[in-house]
Amino acid sequence: NELTTPEEDIIDPFNVSQQAMDAGAELVLWYDGEAEVEGDDEYSQFINNCSVLAQTNHKYLAPSFIFKNQTTGMKMIKLVLFGRDGQVLFDYTKQHLAGDGDKDKVQGVAIAQQQDDIGTIGGVICRDAGFQVFMQEAGRAKVDIMLVPSEDMKSWYASATPSLVFSRAIENGISFIRLAKTGQSMAVDSYGKVLLTSNWFASNVVDGRDA
Repeated sequence: NELTTPEEDIIDPFNVSQQAMDAGAELVLWYDGEAEVEGDDEYSQFINNCSVLAQTNHKYLAPSFIFKNQTTGMKMIKLVLFGRDGQVLFDYTKQHLAGDGDKDKVQGVAIAQQQDDIGTIGGVICRDAGFQVFMQEAGRAKVDIMLVPSEDMKSWYASATPSLVFSRAIENGISFIRLAKTGQSMAVDSYGKVLLTSNWFASNVVDGRDA
């Protein structure tokens, strides 16, 4: 396989991922819906590009992206984890969308069992992390690290986001890596200790809707 040139709107995530890997990152996570892929052909190319990037660098890659069905026009947000060998370890679809209510969805938390030096890796997207049934499932599976690509709205971020991450980590003994397009990005260990944090809202204003 060879790394083909992606469309303009997904060049940056690949470049930034390569820079992070060059700097020593063993696992690179993208934020919620960082790229958009339309149709089966573009999807296949995108997956191949991700696989090649992970395999070439011998690193983990966890892109979150929007997939648009060309026939129906419907979109879904996905999180796919690639191993050091470029193989897909899990393929997860976001279960709870904004305004979607609290009903349970059909797919549980994504889990990639024991991965060499990193341990067992889990994955959900944004709002899904707030549902205890998902996190309890991850806890029972002894997930070590939960990947949570996200995007926050300022209107509810302040009270909801930090407390949910802390509580879910402590309740289930799981370390979280939460990368937000807007809002609070953080790495929290299984005791609720914040290892790294960055608040997008501290220096930015979301256009109109949340300002």
